[in-house]
Amino acid sequence: MRYLLVLLVICLIGCELPVEPKEELAELKLVNGLDVDITDFYMRDVDDWDGSWAPNLICGEALLPGESRVFEIVPSNYDLRAVDIDYEFYFNFDVEITLDGYCWVVVEW
Repeated sequence: MRYLLVLLVICLIGCELPVEPKEELAELKLVNGLDVDITDFYMRDVDDWDGSWAPNLICGEALLPGESRVFEIVPSNYDLRAVDIDYEFYFNFDVEITLDGYCWVVVEW
């Protein structure tokens, strides 16, 4: 109880408590340039040695042709994988995503 009272007094007299700095996030824009829906989108940090993909980031909300979605992520190098409604896979490997952001337009090769 005394700790809370001391904390309240400190706040009331204008002293600043240390705040953990927030990590800056980058924007990754995923654009569906296909003629079919994108049903799954995964990414993994290239420095992650176990090789597993993160969970599906669009979670059952298909990305229709021409639509886009923006994700806020920690800047790093990533492998990206999109899957369309016909279970065709699209990859973009070792993508450097900086604070300037990155846009991936998924198209057929």
